Formats: sequence, structure tokens, C-alpha cells
Amino acid sequence: MRIEIVVFDGFDELDVFGPFEVLSMAGMDVRLVAVERPGMVTSMRVCNSRSPRRWVRPTA
Repeated sequence: MRIEIVVFDGFDELDVFGPFEVLSMAGMDVRLVAVERPGMVTSMRVCNSRSPRRWVRPTA
């Protein structure tokens, strides 16, 4: 199962990195994806993170 966690400028680190660590330790394929474009995003506490992928809405 692949899980995509959406990140955006102003994200809360605990909302992203907590689930990322727990789910990846459980053996799931977890990816960070950006809302607008791949690249650098900055958290609410000015932690920079690079997201190599852009989120794409799944088709029905």
C-alpha cells in the first residue's frame, strides 16, 4: 500500500513526520508530496523539507 502525505508551506511537523515514521516502520510505502509543485516547502516552525513529487488527484 502506498500512502502519500501532502505537505504545504506552513505544515505542522508532527502532522507529517509522526505518521511518516510510524507508517514507514510498519512497512508501508510512504511518500511526501507537495500541493502545488515539487520542491522545497517550509513548516510552521521554519523546518525546510524537499518534496520530490506533486500530489495528483486520483481518478475515480
